[in-house]
Amino acid sequence: MSGNMEMVIRFVFYLLILAGSWLVIMPLLMPSLKSRKTVKRYRDNQKEQGSKKKNKYYRHLELLISVTLNRKSPYIILTFLTLSAVLMVLALLFCLSAKQPLLTSLMFSFGFGISPYVFLLLRLYVIRVKSSYEAVGLVTELINQYKINWFNMIEAVDRTVPHLKNEPFTRRALFRMAIELKQYRNIEELDEIIQEFTYSIKTEWAILLANNMFLSIGYGDNVQVSLEDILEELKELKAITEKDKQFNTESFIMIKYLAPGLYIASVFSMFQFFGFNIKKFIAYQFQNPQGFQFFIFTMLFILINAIVYYFVRRPKNDF
Repeated sequence: MSGNMEMVIRFVFYLLILAGSWLVIMPLLMPSLKSRKTVKRYRDNQKEQGSKKKNKYYRHLELLISVTLNRKSPYIILTFLTLSAVLMVLALLFCLSAKQPLLTSLMFSFGFGISPYVFLLLRLYVIRVKSSYEAVGLVTELINQYKINWFNMIEAVDRTVPHLKNEPFTRRALFRMAIELKQYRNIEELDEIIQEFTYSIKTEWAILLANNMFLSIGYGDNVQVSLEDILEELKELKAITEKDKQFNTESFIMIKYLAPGLYIASVFSMFQFFGFNIKKFIAYQFQNPQGFQFFIFTMLFILINAIVYYFVRRPKNDF
């Protein structure tokens, strides 16, 4: 037991050292990052329409973090990647210290390292689902503001945000858009702003809405009729969704609680019927190769169970 405690304390100490080092080093790197960002912005201003776009993987992380954490900067992306790398290294060191096979250690450390990314993907899915049910309120208010502000879409987006009190997720997406619309310089940047909005909801109605925004802002088209058509379709969709609310929920309850319940029951059985104590249980779970592999697969199945639950519990509100 003391050996396990010593191992845990040692890895916590490593984590604190790495976190402290990051806090010390990052302020020294920030001036360089800001300088590079300034130079990049200057170069972007000099580029023509055929300029290179951002790396697709960087762009994916930028969108993911912007939508899920409501933050957008190179510092946040670098911090996220550093955190993932630190978790992977610590998990690998823990497995090797526990004398686990190399393949098991690599698999576990990789899974632990990508856990922040998986968490953000799950959060993104939840945000998209909840945003999809705010469609009618969002489009209704946007149409009202669009007409009030003489068909000025940028002004309509800005004025719509404060009125979305019952639509917190689409309000957040529209707020980010309103800020960036005041700073965009060309049609490519406008396209990126529109892409982020559609990425945050990822529904057909959001794509249609975003396309109308793009046409109105980029080319000055009057899209009132098109917006009203979208609203009518959304109202019909809402009526259909209300009828489907009586879906059988017993299956979802089983999905949610079955796997964690079985694991807790198995642990209880070890203590109750097989004479396990805390020391023996920890030794079997983390020092015995077969026990550790069983623990990894159990946690993996629980995670898959949770993912399936979130995916099927409440589908997107879409055409």
